[in-house]
Amino acid sequence: MNTRLVNSTIKNNHVIHFCGLLNSTSIHNITTAIFSAIKAKAEQIDFIFSSDGGDISNAILLSNLIHSSPIPIRMINFSSVESASVLVYLAASERIVSPNATFLVHSISQYFNAQWYEHNKVKEHSVILNHLADSYIEHYKKYTVDAKKPLDIENILHGSAIIINASDSIDYGIAKEILHPENLSLVYTDHWCLPPK
Repeated sequence: MNTRLVNSTIKNNHVIHFCGLLNSTSIHNITTAIFSAIKAKAEQIDFIFSSDGGDISNAILLSNLIHSSPIPIRMINFSSVESASVLVYLAASERIVSPNATFLVHSISQYFNAQWYEHNKVKEHSVILNHLADSYIEHYKKYTVDAKKPLDIENILHGSAIIINASDSIDYGIAKEILHPENLSLVYTDHWCLPPK
C-alpha cells in the first residue's frame, strides 16, 4: 500500500472542490474553474473530487479536458467516485485516494427524457447505450493500462456492480497512491468550491 504526505509546495497552486452529479451545469462550472487556473498560469490544480456519477457524455467531455490540460491536475478522492465520474478521475495526471474512499463501477444507464418511445427509437437508444459503454471501456482501459490486477470492465458494465476500496483501487490501476487526510497540506493561491446545480 502506497501512503505518503501530500504536501503541495507549488507557489501557484489552484484547488477545486467538487461534490455532486455530473451534468451540463456542473461540467460548465468545472471547466470554467480549470480554464481560469490555466489563464492564471497555475502550476498545478488539486481537484478534491466526490461524485455519484451522472451523464456519461459529460464525463467523457470532462475526462478529455482534464487529460489534455497543459498543467498537471492532481485528483483526490476523499469520499466516493462512482459511475461516470470514474472516467473523470482516471484522466488526471496524478490520482490519489483517501484510505476510506471508494469507487463504484456498474452497468451503463442513460436518461432518455422519461417518455414513451416507438420501436425504432428504442433501438436507437440501444445503439447509444452500446456506444457509451464502448467509450467507457476505451477510456477506462487507456488510463489503467499499468494495473497490477486488471479489472474485467466489460463484464462489470454489462453485469453486476462492484464497489472498490482504496487498497484495491491501487491494484486495479484506478488510483496511484493512498493518502491520509490528516497529513494533507494544500498550499494554494486560488480556490473554487463548486456547488452542484
